[in-house]
Amino acid sequence: MAYTTAWNIEDLQRETSDGYVFEVGISLTGTNTNDASIKGTTPVHICKLVRPSGSLVPYADLTEAQVVGWVQNAWSNQETMPGISYKTYIETQLEEIMSHNKTDKASNEANTSKLPWN
Repeated sequence: MAYTTAWNIEDLQRETSDGYVFEVGISLTGTNTNDASIKGTTPVHICKLVRPSGSLVPYADLTEAQVVGWVQNAWSNQETMPGISYKTYIETQLEEIMSHNKTDKASNEANTSKLPWN
């Protein structure tokens, strides 16, 4: 099944003294490219970020795309089990959710739970 993926920043935790973002709450949303009514979203996952060396981007100047890039980079280098990055793990989780939602939609179209008197 083909689908598009959106990385959604749900929450940021930062140090107020200098704006260093140390934790990101993020979820992934998939939308079927052939049927936009089939969607799926992962639960929120927490990504812990390492303080970068050098200067920080001012908190007010951060963009969602920039923070998503930090998370993708961190998770690409973090293994959940040998040979599987956390990024691959969460993308696989979304694939499973999307597959389940496609099956549910087909089942709902083939079956109905409406009462005969409604």
